[in-house]
Amino acid sequence: MDESHRPVKDTDSDGDYVEFAPAGADGKGEFKCAGCGYGITVSHKLPRCPMCGEGLWERPGAGGGAGPAPRERVYA
Repeated sequence: MDESHRPVKDTDSDGDYVEFAPAGADGKGEFKCAGCGYGITVSHKLPRCPMCGEGLWERPGAGGGAGPAPRERVYA
């Protein structure tokens, strides 16, 4: 796996483990932007966020933070 496509690991404010997936990584299912909360559903590689340009994604519900209300767009 290319170094730039490896998951990034971090903890949230509660100390819970959160795994982020970078843009370009293989992904399937629902993700939300780590920067703005924008929601997407993908069936292949993760794009950069079309709303804010962020390159990190997390699974919905990860981290437990309220964050902005997500908007969803489907990428086939």
